[in-house]
This record gives sequence, C-alpha cells and structure tokens, in this order.
Amino acid sequence: MQFYCDSDYRAPLLRYQQETEKMQNVWTKRCRNERFMRYWQAMADRNLRRQRLILYISRKIETSPKATSTPKRWRRSTK
Repeated sequence: MQFYCDSDYRAPLLRYQQETEKMQNVWTKRCRNERFMRYWQAMADRNLRRQRLILYISRKIETSPKATSTPKRWRRSTK
C-alpha cells in the first residue's frame, strides 16, 4: 500500500480555464476567472491537495511448471 498527497491540479484547472474562455456571459466569465485564480494560487501554495492511495494486490503462486515441461506432463501432474 502506498499513500501520498498530490497538489498538482494543473491539467484540470487549465481545462477549466479553457472552458471559461468559451463563455459568452460576462458575469459568468468573471466569476470563473476569479475562482480559477484562487484555486491556482492555492495549488501553488500547496493548500489545494488531494490524497492518493495505491493498493498492490498479490497472491502467492503455489506451484509453477518447469520451463521444459510439456502440456502432457502438466496434465499428468494435476491428476
């Protein structure tokens, strides 16, 4: 298991800004730009963070066939 914090929101914030550029309503653009600047600064200050968890799942392999084994020999060993 691996746990870490990530404060890199560049891609989502830049995508948000690109969508803002397409807006027609002046008030909407103004509000979205203000929000973008606030979140960008929080990201730069490392206050905007998300927690990530990576789980590694493994299982012990009980037996493994020899590299020189043939399918016929495998069938014999499973009986």
